[in-house]
Amino acid sequence: MANLDDSGDQFPDVYQFEETDPLLSGPPNEATGAGLDNIPHLQLARRTRWLKSRVDQLLTSVVAGTTSVAGMLRLNDSLTSDSVTEAATPNAIRRVQINANGRVPTARQVTAGGIATGGGALDQDRVITVPKASDQQARDGVADDVALTPKTGRALVEEQLGGQDATGLVPSGALMDFAMAQAPAGWLVCDGSEVSRSEFAALFTALGTVWGAGNGTTTFNLPDLRGEFRRGADLGRGVDAGRAFGSAQAHAFKSHDHDASSANAGNHTHDGHAQSAGAHNHQSGLPDDQPGFFGLSDANNPPTLEVSNTSNDLQSEGPLTSTDGTHTHILSVYGAGAHSHDVTVSPRGGAETRPRNVSVLTCIKI
Repeated sequence: MANLDDSGDQFPDVYQFEETDPLLSGPPNEATGAGLDNIPHLQLARRTRWLKSRVDQLLTSVVAGTTSVAGMLRLNDSLTSDSVTEAATPNAIRRVQINANGRVPTARQVTAGGIATGGGALDQDRVITVPKASDQQARDGVADDVALTPKTGRALVEEQLGGQDATGLVPSGALMDFAMAQAPAGWLVCDGSEVSRSEFAALFTALGTVWGAGNGTTTFNLPDLRGEFRRGADLGRGVDAGRAFGSAQAHAFKSHDHDASSANAGNHTHDGHAQSAGAHNHQSGLPDDQPGFFGLSDANNPPTLEVSNTSNDLQSEGPLTSTDGTHTHILSVYGAGAHSHDVTVSPRGGAETRPRNVSVLTCIKI
């Protein structure tokens, strides 16, 4: 009987089956030999259990990164360490990223890369040189080893704008309001003036003669927007139907009614009086000295009232009607039945209808 040599660990050697060993199954017993075929399995199971306990024990000793426990990867939080067996902490790296002043030795060198040149030791200021793009390189826009300066960039933009300033990006014929009394460069006041078709060719191309043909050959008219509100063209929408583009429109107020009525007073009369005429007589209007008439005779002084027959014989004679003294007369006005009266509402307001507004200078781009 022999054992399998396990090279000197603390466990007994594992039993080795011999060709002459009987086949004995059942629970193993090393002392009596019972269950001989399972004894090696028992011995291997013991070793496995022992190895697991050792691994578990080792795992309990594992700690997070530390700056003090030997045998582990050690972390270093210093910014001046030159160790090759320790790792820098994230905190140390971040402190250098935030501010390298005083943390990078002046003996270190800075070297330009890419399209830049220059550099040197950090014990003094260093200049990094970048090649400038030529005007042609700026126009071509394909070089990737030169830099475009603000001056070159502006010159390129101005060149593309034909010498105009940045307002050249605004198309001819555009309208804009300005809070100043004079039109800026590149703009004309919309005052209806005649201007040259050749001098302002771009504007004439944009407007044509919509706002006036000028002299019909060499000039054309600008829009006259002084004192005007602008309104979007209807273009078939129907809000301002029938309106020609560029046409003017007088001020207007939408037609409307005002309700008004007088109180119904019902059927009634009106009192009145005649003006006092003082004490006076009433005379007959019949002619004097006519036969068969009743009339006033002025042959007597004072005049008398006479009655004659057809033969003009005086039948009776008497004084004029007696006086009633100073008095007035009461008049009764017939009722007109229940009725109402038309009311006329007097107009109010100014010479035009307008909202609150501010006066500005409306100009057109040439």
